[in-house]
Amino acid sequence: MVGVVNSLQVNYLEATSQELGELLASGKRSSVNLVSSSLKRIAKDKIDGIGIRAIIETEDASHLLEYARRLDDERKHGKVRGPLHGLPIVIKASADFSCSKVHGFRWL
Repeated sequence: MVGVVNSLQVNYLEATSQELGELLASGKRSSVNLVSSSLKRIAKDKIDGIGIRAIIETEDASHLLEYARRLDDERKHGKVRGPLHGLPIVIKASADFSCSKVHGFRWL
């Protein structure tokens, strides 16, 4: 695994979706772990980092973590929707939307 430093520490800037999917499939990581770590990294870069604000808005953390728990439960019971099942993803909005909050966002 190129982007994964080791089974306990993930380099999210370099890890591929395949590597993260393998961590989920092996049980070394859960969707809740990945979502929580991703949200912490976003906050760290946005507030403590250089202030690049690459991700300026996310859905409420409690909602995202609850959805991740459901996906972990599905995986535990043998239901995997596809290769991105349970992975946190970012979708870049390249248009100006009139709404100020993220609506209809879902984790795969």
